Amino acid sequence: LISFGCSDTNPVNSPLQSESTIQLDKFNDCQFYISKIIDGSIGGEISIDTLLRNVQGNLVRVEVCLKIDSLSFEGTREITIIPNVNDASVQFFPKMKFSVPAKLHLVYTGLDLEKLGFTENCKVDFVFINDGGIIEPVEYNFCTINWPQQQLRVSNAKVFHFSRYAFFK
Repeated sequence: LISFGCSDTNPVNSPLQSESTIQLDKFNDCQFYISKIIDGSIGGEISIDTLLRNVQGNLVRVEVCLKIDSLSFEGTREITIIPNVNDASVQFFPKMKFSVPAKLHLVYTGLDLEKLGFTENCKVDFVFINDGGIIEPVEYNFCTINWPQQQLRVSNAKVFHFSRYAFFK
């Protein structure tokens, strides 16, 4: 079962479980999210390819695919992905750790890279940002910037725990 949603307030209430509330303390705008219930013993995949509007009113294409291997965690969890087209970040809930890292493929196309602080020839990285704002590197196959398409892409990023991740120069 997959659910999509948009919330105008900071909490995102999942239609799957009414007691499941996600606090988005760093987000104020309407946030798109996708949730799916995953059994950790089996694993699973959450994928989305959609267009979202940023705060400037421009459409940004978001492609997300999160693959969770079998035996990555115990029990069954509702996994939520919240892409942010305003700062090229993504958040995952609930906060949890994996015994086998999840694999993330993420592409934002149609961003205003200059407004985000990127330049045509800069090197781009994909990082974990902890609650204190400390940046930690993430292992991945490749991370690229495509200036003509105003695109950021990361492939096969290893996600050992859920939190906030972002593209960084």
